[in-house]
Formats: sequence, structure tokens, C-alpha cells
Amino acid sequence: MRQSDMVSVMDIPDIITTGEAGRLLGRSARTVQRLIESGQLSTVGKLSGPNGHFLLDRAVVERLAKQRAA
Repeated sequence: MRQSDMVSVMDIPDIITTGEAGRLLGRSARTVQRLIESGQLSTVGKLSGPNGHFLLDRAVVERLAKQRAA
């Protein structure tokens, strides 16, 4: 695969990392990981590597943020 054929996570605006989800929720990336591990938040994938961030649907995270604010 050529470098020009690769798609970055940043090129898909509706998919965000745990760090971005944490910023939306006002929490740390580790807290987002705990929400995922407990089943309170679902993922759409994971970046490669042992420490790769989980990938989440922005709309799902925004819904959770609204629920927590209510």
C-alpha cells in the first residue's frame, strides 16, 4: 500500500480516539478506557500496537456527555 493510499483516523471526522472522547466527556483517556471495559461505552475499533487507542463513534460519546450533564 502506498503512503498516499493510507487513511488517517483524523480523516474520518465521526471516529475519535479515547483521548478525544475524554476531552468531550471532561475525563481522562484512562477513564474512557474504564467506561469501555465496563461496557458503558462501545468501540468501533482499535489502533494497532499494544497501547493503541480504542476508536469510538463521536455521536455515541456526545450522547453520553449529554446524559452525564443532565
